[in-house]
Amino acid sequence: MKPTAGLLGRTWERLHVLAGPNVIRLVRGSGFIFACRLGGAVLALATQLALARWMGAEQLGRYLLAFSWCILLSRLSGLGFDSAAPRFIGEGLALDRPNIVSGFVRFTRKTVWRVAWLVSIVGVAATAVTQHGESRWPLLLAFATVPFMAGIGIHQGIALAFSRFKPAVTPKNVIR
Repeated sequence: MKPTAGLLGRTWERLHVLAGPNVIRLVRGSGFIFACRLGGAVLALATQLALARWMGAEQLGRYLLAFSWCILLSRLSGLGFDSAAPRFIGEGLALDRPNIVSGFVRFTRKTVWRVAWLVSIVGVAATAVTQHGESRWPLLLAFATVPFMAGIGIHQGIALAFSRFKPAVTPKNVIR
Protein backbone atom coordinates (compact mmCIF):
# COMPACT_ATOMS: atom_id res chain seq x y z
CA MET A 1 0.00 0.00 0.00
CA LYS A 2 1.42 3.35 -1.03
CA PRO A 3 1.80 5.93 1.78
CA THR A 4 -0.43 8.96 1.37
CA ALA A 5 0.08 12.40 2.80
CA GLY A 6 -2.20 14.22 5.15
CA LEU A 7 -4.29 13.41 8.15
CA LEU A 8 -6.96 11.58 6.16
CA GLY A 9 -4.37 9.40 4.42
CA ARG A 10 -2.68 8.44 7.67
CA THR A 11 -6.02 7.72 9.30
CA TRP A 12 -7.06 5.54 6.38
CA GLU A 13 -3.76 3.61 6.56
CA ARG A 14 -4.15 3.01 10.30
CA LEU A 15 -7.72 1.88 9.83
CA HIS A 16 -6.63 -0.50 7.07
CA VAL A 17 -3.94 -2.03 9.30
CA LEU A 18 -6.17 -2.29 12.39
CA ALA A 19 -9.41 -3.40 10.78
CA GLY A 20 -8.34 -5.41 7.78
CA PRO A 21 -9.63 -5.52 4.21
CA ASN A 22 -13.05 -7.00 5.06
CA VAL A 23 -13.96 -4.13 7.36
CA ILE A 24 -12.71 -1.63 4.79
CA ARG A 25 -14.96 -3.25 2.15
CA LEU A 26 -17.86 -3.09 4.58
CA VAL A 27 -17.25 0.61 5.27
CA ARG A 28 -16.98 1.41 1.56
CA GLY A 29 -20.14 -0.55 0.76
CA SER A 30 -22.05 1.09 3.60
CA GLY A 31 -20.86 4.50 2.45
CA PHE A 32 -22.07 3.78 -1.08
CA ILE A 33 -25.48 2.64 0.16
CA PHE A 34 -25.77 5.69 2.40
CA ALA A 35 -24.81 7.97 -0.50
CA CYS A 36 -27.40 6.33 -2.76
CA ARG A 37 -30.14 6.69 -0.17
CA LEU A 38 -29.19 10.28 0.57
CA GLY A 39 -28.94 11.08 -3.13
CA GLY A 40 -32.29 9.44 -3.79
CA ALA A 41 -33.91 11.42 -0.97
CA VAL A 42 -32.42 14.68 -2.26
CA LEU A 43 -33.59 13.89 -5.80
CA ALA A 44 -37.08 13.02 -4.54
CA LEU A 45 -37.28 16.27 -2.56
CA ALA A 46 -36.03 18.36 -5.48
CA THR A 47 -38.43 16.63 -7.85
CA GLN A 48 -41.39 17.15 -5.55
CA LEU A 49 -40.51 20.81 -5.05
CA ALA A 50 -40.18 21.34 -8.80
CA LEU A 51 -43.43 19.51 -9.45
CA ALA A 52 -45.22 21.50 -6.76
CA ARG A 53 -44.11 24.78 -8.33
CA TRP A 54 -44.96 23.61 -11.83
CA MET A 55 -48.21 21.69 -11.24
CA GLY A 56 -49.84 23.35 -8.30
CA ALA A 57 -51.20 21.79 -5.15
CA GLU A 58 -54.16 19.94 -6.63
CA GLN A 59 -52.23 18.31 -9.46
CA LEU A 60 -49.34 17.43 -7.14
CA GLY A 61 -51.78 15.73 -4.79
CA ARG A 62 -53.09 13.63 -7.67
CA TYR A 63 -49.55 12.72 -8.68
CA LEU A 64 -48.55 11.74 -5.13
CA LEU A 65 -51.71 9.66 -4.68
CA ALA A 66 -51.00 7.83 -7.93
CA PHE A 67 -47.34 7.31 -7.04
CA SER A 68 -48.34 5.95 -3.63
CA TRP A 69 -50.69 3.45 -5.27
CA CYS A 70 -47.90 2.41 -7.62
CA ILE A 71 -45.46 1.80 -4.76
CA LEU A 72 -48.04 -0.05 -2.65
CA LEU A 73 -49.25 -2.31 -5.45
CA SER A 74 -45.75 -3.05 -6.73
CA ARG A 75 -44.68 -4.02 -3.21
CA LEU A 76 -47.70 -6.30 -2.84
CA SER A 77 -47.03 -7.77 -6.30
CA GLY A 78 -43.61 -8.87 -5.09
CA LEU A 79 -45.35 -11.36 -2.77
CA GLY A 80 -42.46 -11.12 -0.30
CA PHE A 81 -40.01 -12.87 -2.62
CA ASP A 82 -37.54 -9.99 -2.37
CA SER A 83 -37.29 -10.62 1.37
CA ALA A 84 -37.11 -14.40 0.92
CA ALA A 85 -34.35 -14.25 -1.70
CA PRO A 86 -31.40 -14.08 0.74
CA ARG A 87 -32.66 -17.15 2.59
CA PHE A 88 -33.24 -19.40 -0.43
CA ILE A 89 -30.31 -18.21 -2.50
CA GLY A 90 -28.03 -18.29 0.54
CA GLU A 91 -29.07 -21.87 1.30
CA GLY A 92 -28.50 -22.92 -2.30
CA LEU A 93 -25.05 -21.35 -2.33
CA ALA A 94 -24.12 -22.80 1.07
CA LEU A 95 -25.19 -26.32 0.07
CA ASP A 96 -23.52 -25.92 -3.35
CA ARG A 97 -26.80 -26.64 -5.10
CA PRO A 98 -27.13 -24.26 -8.04
CA ASN A 99 -30.48 -25.82 -8.99
CA ILE A 100 -32.06 -24.29 -5.87
CA VAL A 101 -30.66 -20.87 -6.77
CA SER A 102 -31.63 -20.94 -10.44
CA GLY A 103 -35.04 -22.45 -9.69
CA PHE A 104 -35.82 -19.79 -7.10
CA VAL A 105 -34.68 -16.97 -9.38
CA ARG A 106 -36.67 -18.25 -12.37
CA PHE A 107 -39.81 -18.96 -10.34
CA THR A 108 -39.83 -15.61 -8.55
CA ARG A 109 -39.19 -13.58 -11.67
CA LYS A 110 -42.01 -15.31 -13.55
CA THR A 111 -44.42 -15.18 -10.64
CA VAL A 112 -43.78 -11.55 -9.74
CA TRP A 113 -43.92 -10.52 -13.39
CA ARG A 114 -47.28 -12.26 -13.91
CA VAL A 115 -48.84 -10.98 -10.69
CA ALA A 116 -47.62 -7.43 -11.36
CA TRP A 117 -49.07 -7.46 -14.89
CA LEU A 118 -52.37 -8.80 -13.57
CA VAL A 119 -52.50 -6.06 -10.92
CA SER A 120 -51.58 -3.49 -13.55
CA ILE A 121 -54.30 -4.59 -15.97
CA VAL A 122 -56.96 -4.69 -13.25
CA GLY A 123 -55.87 -1.25 -11.99
CA VAL A 124 -55.92 0.29 -15.46
CA ALA A 125 -59.33 -1.22 -16.20
CA ALA A 126 -60.80 -0.08 -12.88
CA THR A 127 -59.42 3.42 -13.36
CA ALA A 128 -60.71 3.64 -16.93
CA VAL A 129 -64.20 2.70 -15.75
CA THR A 130 -64.43 4.69 -12.51
CA GLN A 131 -62.36 7.85 -13.09
CA HIS A 132 -63.12 10.63 -15.55
CA GLY A 133 -61.35 13.79 -16.59
CA GLU A 134 -57.87 14.85 -15.58
CA SER A 135 -57.74 12.77 -12.41
CA ARG A 136 -57.55 9.46 -14.29
CA TRP A 137 -54.29 10.02 -16.21
CA PRO A 138 -51.92 9.93 -13.22
CA LEU A 139 -53.60 6.77 -11.96
CA LEU A 140 -53.46 5.11 -15.38
CA LEU A 141 -49.76 5.87 -15.63
CA ALA A 142 -49.14 4.67 -12.07
CA PHE A 143 -50.92 1.36 -12.64
CA ALA A 144 -49.08 0.88 -15.92
CA THR A 145 -45.71 1.20 -14.13
CA VAL A 146 -46.48 -1.38 -11.41
CA PRO A 147 -44.67 -4.24 -13.26
CA PHE A 148 -41.56 -2.09 -13.69
CA MET A 149 -41.47 -1.18 -9.99
CA ALA A 150 -42.16 -4.78 -8.92
CA GLY A 151 -39.28 -5.89 -11.16
CA ILE A 152 -36.97 -3.42 -9.46
CA GLY A 153 -37.99 -4.83 -6.08
CA ILE A 154 -37.39 -8.48 -6.94
CA HIS A 155 -34.08 -7.73 -8.63
CA GLN A 156 -33.00 -5.84 -5.53
CA GLY A 157 -33.73 -8.87 -3.35
CA ILE A 158 -31.86 -11.20 -5.69
CA ALA A 159 -28.87 -8.87 -5.98
CA LEU A 160 -28.70 -8.50 -2.20
CA ALA A 161 -28.74 -12.29 -1.85
CA PHE A 162 -25.67 -12.46 -4.08
CA SER A 163 -24.00 -9.63 -2.08
CA ARG A 164 -24.13 -7.28 -5.06
CA PHE A 165 -24.98 -4.15 -3.14
CA LYS A 166 -24.36 -1.52 -5.81
CA PRO A 167 -26.74 -3.02 -8.40
CA ALA A 168 -29.24 -3.75 -5.64
CA VAL A 169 -29.41 -0.29 -4.13
CA THR A 170 -28.98 2.02 -7.11
CA PRO A 171 -32.23 1.39 -9.06
CA LYS A 172 -34.56 1.53 -6.09
CA ASN A 173 -33.06 4.57 -4.41
CA VAL A 174 -31.97 6.68 -7.37
CA ILE A 175 -33.96 5.76 -10.49
CA ARG A 176 -37.31 5.49 -8.72
